[in-house]
Amino acid sequence: MEKEKENFTIGLNFLQKIAYYLLYGIVYVISILPDFILHGLSYLIYLILFKLVRYRVDLVRKNLADSFPEKSASELKRIEKDFQHFFCDYIVETIQQTSMSEEEMKRRVKYTGMDHVNHLLEEGKDVILYIGHYGNWEWITGFNLYIQGKARLGQIYHILNSPVINALM
Repeated sequence: MEKEKENFTIGLNFLQKIAYYLLYGIVYVISILPDFILHGLSYLIYLILFKLVRYRVDLVRKNLADSFPEKSASELKRIEKDFQHFFCDYIVETIQQTSMSEEEMKRRVKYTGMDHVNHLLEEGKDVILYIGHYGNWEWITGFNLYIQGKARLGQIYHILNSPVINALM
């Protein structure tokens, strides 16, 4: 879903703004690639992050072993590999949303029960919805496509260490 980006650079210094616009341009170009290329990119990211760089491999293994002591070594390995592929898909899906149309967002994400929410809003009642953090929380940006009328939507998240990446998110 295309986003208004003009206000996201407030607070960035000159070099950070240059980095932001360069990175945004790269992300945008990647986001318009066909799905089959993006799936290949996800696999390439997997190979680089987890096979070459070994990004947090030991930490994930320890956390899985601590969380699932009843699982065998082979089951833990399968869970680890599934997580790694999921993580790379998550990165690519987040990039993909940069240029995603409203129609495509609605095709990929469906919210049920919105008629009830919209009815309460039409009556002038306040509605607070909480969702769990499962999967790619960036998909919640399409939630406003299902709300009729006037409503304020917000997300709570932890600010990232990099101001440039934080601005992109």
